[in-house]
Amino acid sequence: MGSYSSDYRGARFYKCDLHMHTPVDLSHWSSPPLESFKDEQEAAEVYIKCCYEAGLEVIGITDHNFASKNFIPLLYKAIEKLKPEFGYKITVFPGFEFMADVGRGCHILVLMSPDCDLDTIDHLLTQCGVPYPRFDGHRPHASTKRLPEILEIIQRKADNGQLQGIVICPHSQSDAGIFDNDRIADWLQREEFINPELLCIEVPRPPSEMSSGWQRLLRAGTDCDPAWRRTRPIACIMSSDAKGLQVSDCAENYIGYRYTWIKMSNPSIEALRQAFLDHGSRIQFGPTRPEDQYTHPKVRRIIVRGAKFLGDQEVEFSHNLNTLIGGRGSGKSTLIEYLRIALNKGEPTGEEAKKNFEKLRETITDDTLIRISLEKDGQEWILESKGGNLPEVAEGSPVPDIARFFPVRIFSQREIYSISEDRFARTQLIDEHELARSELSKLKREAEEIVTEIRQLSQQIVSQLAIEEQERILKTELLELQVRLESLKKLEEPLAQWKGFLVEEKLFEEIKTHTSDVTNVLRQASEQIATVAQAISSDLPETPNKDLVGNIVRDVSLHIEKLHSSVGSVLKDFESNINAILYGQSVQEWRKKYEAAQMGYNELRQQLTEFGADPDQYLNYQKELREKEDELKSLQKRLEEVKSARDRLEKKIAELQEIWKKETEIRINVAKQLMGKVPKTRNNQPFVTIVIEPFGDDRAFLEKMKPFLKDRRRISDEEWDGFVWEVFRASRTADSPKLPTEILRSWVEALREGKEVPGCPWSSRDRKVQALLEWMNHETLTNLRMERIPDRVRIKLYRQDGSEVGELEEGLSVGQRCTAILALLLAADNVPAIIDQPEDDLDNEFVYRELVPMLRELSGKNSGGATVSRSQRQIIVATHNANIPVNADAELIIALEARNNRGIIRALGALDQVSVSDAVKEIMEGSEDAFRKRFEKYGF
Repeated sequence: MGSYSSDYRGARFYKCDLHMHTPVDLSHWSSPPLESFKDEQEAAEVYIKCCYEAGLEVIGITDHNFASKNFIPLLYKAIEKLKPEFGYKITVFPGFEFMADVGRGCHILVLMSPDCDLDTIDHLLTQCGVPYPRFDGHRPHASTKRLPEILEIIQRKADNGQLQGIVICPHSQSDAGIFDNDRIADWLQREEFINPELLCIEVPRPPSEMSSGWQRLLRAGTDCDPAWRRTRPIACIMSSDAKGLQVSDCAENYIGYRYTWIKMSNPSIEALRQAFLDHGSRIQFGPTRPEDQYTHPKVRRIIVRGAKFLGDQEVEFSHNLNTLIGGRGSGKSTLIEYLRIALNKGEPTGEEAKKNFEKLRETITDDTLIRISLEKDGQEWILESKGGNLPEVAEGSPVPDIARFFPVRIFSQREIYSISEDRFARTQLIDEHELARSELSKLKREAEEIVTEIRQLSQQIVSQLAIEEQERILKTELLELQVRLESLKKLEEPLAQWKGFLVEEKLFEEIKTHTSDVTNVLRQASEQIATVAQAISSDLPETPNKDLVGNIVRDVSLHIEKLHSSVGSVLKDFESNINAILYGQSVQEWRKKYEAAQMGYNELRQQLTEFGADPDQYLNYQKELREKEDELKSLQKRLEEVKSARDRLEKKIAELQEIWKKETEIRINVAKQLMGKVPKTRNNQPFVTIVIEPFGDDRAFLEKMKPFLKDRRRISDEEWDGFVWEVFRASRTADSPKLPTEILRSWVEALREGKEVPGCPWSSRDRKVQALLEWMNHETLTNLRMERIPDRVRIKLYRQDGSEVGELEEGLSVGQRCTAILALLLAADNVPAIIDQPEDDLDNEFVYRELVPMLRELSGKNSGGATVSRSQRQIIVATHNANIPVNADAELIIALEARNNRGIIRALGALDQVSVSDAVKEIMEGSEDAFRKRFEKYGF
């Protein structure tokens, strides 16, 4: 089963060997002989075990002339016995090999349906011209029929419209093959080979490893000889032509020696027919199962429970192309949007898509469970969204950011149209590419850090005017102080003398205060002594030693009285002496001098006041002068720093612009990658081209400049837009495109200096220039220089003949624009792409001619017989257009219908299942050529 579970219903690759002989084909089996087994049942079991051990899942038992008719039931029985051991059931296509009447004989393989009655197969062998008995001894009899007759007999449609069997030309390039020159004439080889009813031949190696001549023949292109060119390329398979069980039994033709990977949903003749008709999609070669080579991320499964409209669903998706089909209101879009919710992809782009998304959210109840499983880098995660809430990891290692970790692309109805109309969205298409996402994110962080530094530097520079104004004020104040101090300098001596008198006066006042304090202290002491004396001299009580104690008390009292008298005398002398000094002749003489000095001081004060100087503030003036000189030095230092900040700011802006250039280079590289992946025209050029114009989004620049039109009375809207457009045009005409904001800055600086600017619509003397210079100050220009003008993404579409259809923004129809965008979206990366009804914006011809080939290529089809054809990505498309599931060869078709007001799955599988093809027929739309191809391949 490869990487699919046993519940998977879509197409997958089966390991097939469709040309095998068994031990009962006595004339062509090498070893071991049938006699070496106990019986035929043992031989059958050993044979089937070898098939299992070789990993075969589908085998064609093609013994000559149906020698295995009675052996095949034993093989069926052996498969049932061994199935539990190996975990799957081998499918057997019963059939036969015989010699047709082509030239001197050409071998033909016939495969019949696995459930075909063996007697019916035997009867068909007779109809093919092989007589009874089938063998002459061990030698098989040849047929009497030619290849066209055999094709008619075997590939006749049954009552259900499907083939009952299919014809293959074995070992086409060797003995008795269709290209055996010794047995078949050249003209006959050509006639049989170009028969459109012949669908498949057997080859010894993958066509991609053959000579160029064989490749031209097999692919039936325009370089093929017209006489040998088929109407469609023929399918090629490799088979073992087994004649032995193991390599030791038969060096070349042992079981598993050669095989082919064939994509089918359930092995059947119809599945083989479709694989042969679309072998570019369904047939591959190589030692490894193709699914095991798919390294891209995948949505493995979705389970929906408890939704209002959509019935409970469980779908395992194909790793390649999945299509959701059904009438309107059957639930296709609902399932797409449930995937969006479970993957936390947010709202779609565009108003219409957002409205539809909100309506679909109304179908979710609190009990709704959306469970999806995802595979990335070989590991699986299961996410659950309950009640429409954000998804959580139910199984697997924790994921901090689900939307970023699983970058699935989901496009709702009309969302592709919205992207085609939105320049920003088209740029995001480039920026979200896997080659750009992480690098651009890193550069964005670096740019944000630089912008922060620029803002800080800009604030320093903006403060320059304020600092310069402070400097002017401070210098003026310094000059005033210097003038005052200069005028006070000639009065220093009288001022110093007056200040000396003030000091002396202060000293006298302090003496008066201090001597007054001493007088008060002595007076209080005298009063305290008198109080003590009175207390001690009081009468004594009657005691045993009254006389003795009384003498002691009288002695103490006597001394206290003497002290009191002494203190009083000292106080009187002290007051008399101090007063004699303070009011004596000396002080009177000093007072006369003081009053004279005071009178002189008042006259001086009046004179100084007239000069604007306050003598009392002389020292303060000196102090203030020193402080202002220090402040001036500090301001001048800040001005130097501002000048340095200008240099640093320019360097930082240059660094910022270098980051922007790197972003542009990344986008240019992504554009090259995308152009390398989109489908090519017939002359091998990309049918969609991308040109990245650095800083070239004129609309964004014009829009960014609109808010700076401050006064429409001074400059009109028309004049402003004309000026801005000329700035942008000047940025484009340089040798290499420049930032329009840098052109604007250079113009403003030149105009501010009164210079004339080539290309500028206004002269330096124009009245509008004055308004411009007012509005475009340093801060405004710096802020503008920090904002990136977006790169412009120009997209062109080409026809298959290589001629240009037109550019996205001019000359393309809605359908053509959406085709170009869808091509780029699908080529952008290898993450799952989930698209809701892309045909809504595309015409049928573009769906068939462009979209279908693109889907085939991106999902790993059209390998041209290569040994390896890796699927590039998983695609899930909801569609009404049968071109997509049919001609793009969807591996899984989910047919939905509305029944009892519920959206349910009507059919699930690939087109080789009748129920699925019936569902597709009912909603078929498309072009005439698409109808023809579908009819040839599928009958509708």
